[in-house]
Amino acid sequence: MRYRLDIRAKLLLLLFVFSLASAVAYTWFSYHRERAATLAGIDARLLAAARAVELYTGQEYHDRIVGPDSVSEADYERIMRRLNAYARETGFAYVYTYMQFGDSIHTTATNATDEEFADGTYDRFFHLYDTASPVLFQAFRTKQIQFDDNLTDSYGTFRSVFVPVTTPSGKVFVAGADLSVDFVRQQTNAALRGALLIGGVGFLLMFVGGQLVISRIIKPLTVLTERTRTLVGESIDKDGANKIAEIAGQRRDEVGSLAQALTEMIRRLGVYVEALKETTAAKERVEGELSAAREIQLGLLPRRDPPFPQHPQFDLHGLMEPAKAVGGDLYDYFMIGEDHLVFIVGDVSGKGVPAALFMAVAKTLFKGNSIAAPTQPPLDIAKVVELLNRQLCDENPQELFITVCAGILNIRTGQVDFCDGGHDAPLILAADGTIRKVKKVQGLALGVMDDYPYEAGQFRLNPGDTLLLYTDGITEAMDPEGRLYGIERLCGRLAQMSLGTAPRGLNNWVRDSVAVFADGAEQSDDLTLLAIRFLGEGARV
Repeated sequence: MRYRLDIRAKLLLLLFVFSLASAVAYTWFSYHRERAATLAGIDARLLAAARAVELYTGQEYHDRIVGPDSVSEADYERIMRRLNAYARETGFAYVYTYMQFGDSIHTTATNATDEEFADGTYDRFFHLYDTASPVLFQAFRTKQIQFDDNLTDSYGTFRSVFVPVTTPSGKVFVAGADLSVDFVRQQTNAALRGALLIGGVGFLLMFVGGQLVISRIIKPLTVLTERTRTLVGESIDKDGANKIAEIAGQRRDEVGSLAQALTEMIRRLGVYVEALKETTAAKERVEGELSAAREIQLGLLPRRDPPFPQHPQFDLHGLMEPAKAVGGDLYDYFMIGEDHLVFIVGDVSGKGVPAALFMAVAKTLFKGNSIAAPTQPPLDIAKVVELLNRQLCDENPQELFITVCAGILNIRTGQVDFCDGGHDAPLILAADGTIRKVKKVQGLALGVMDDYPYEAGQFRLNPGDTLLLYTDGITEAMDPEGRLYGIERLCGRLAQMSLGTAPRGLNNWVRDSVAVFADGAEQSDDLTLLAIRFLGEGARV
């Protein structure tokens, strides 16, 4: 005897197959899309890192390389330390440059791991790279950017990029960056796990929900069947025939209605699944790209803590909280020589991805200009800002602008030379608890007028004084009633702080004060703080 499935069982089987097929298709599509987006984001990071290497070496460095004696060991180690710091901050395994002489490729600049640097096993200048991959040779031959997704040499296995650069004198070197293949695998595995999780949850929701709908739809047909069987067991007379005709009419209408409802449900369910796939795919793609962009942007900001333990003459701390996934505020600080700390805080017009990209360009150019500028006599901060302004005006299709306050602190004397580009005046928290504004010098926002002449101002910090730079996301924060936080409230809250508060505590104090004032109101602008406490030649307190 053949086993016959009732309509409910058949519909459930159909629903199971449909839900399973949809979940498998969605999981496959989602994983491959996310994997491609993840690898594209990784390659973008690699390309940005390789292009940034040139800023740390300078083209003139490679112009003078003709053999193993072209660069002193001291110069080579100086560049190595810069690249070490950059690699640590950005999470790359190696960043480097190579030059080709004849059929041989030689190391001209590279970072080293802590172990390699400690035991002296890092590649020396002009080291013969005898395990160079064919992709690297191809980069030299074609002078085009090349990616290698499985670079294996004596240092490990990596995903790498090679960027050929031609110097003004016509020499060619390749700047490169490596990410461990284990890191890449972790990212793609995370994409797979996410796709499997979403697909599995979607399958369960679709199947359970469909089962409930089918049970509700089948119930009237079940009732109709039972009534028909009851009537069949009774004596059939005229009244009974009328009842059967009546039930037959109801059955025909009910079955037709159920069929139409089921057809409409399947149609709507299909449309819903397709719309859900497109919406989810678009949302996940945007969220993934914004997450990668946020990681890259935050990776551009200084992260070392403490930042300069070898310099007890000062202490500092920076903080940025974007209003969106990515923001347009920036801060940076770095040493020029042993006695001068260069710092900058800026606020790009607008928010979101365009502002974040403009911020990254401005920060990179400022640091590169500062490092490349002559330091004897000491760095002219106004000239650095003027150069940055011209560079931003040259390539600014979105017509964005950025306000900045940049300066250089002599960590021995406390003298600060600063340049104002339309930014809020910094505050000085004196050691005795008094608070005053720095007297601004006239300055226009950068990216507006390419030939604007910037001027430098000066002031001096006494031991124990703290210089606080901020963006208008602090003073223009609003509470639910639309009232501004304001400079007066900021100064008042700072006055309530304990004397001698460290920069980190100061920044956290201000941030928490703004959060309490906002009382849950949506953050309207990026929040950025940079606090620099000058201690002089005394011990850090």
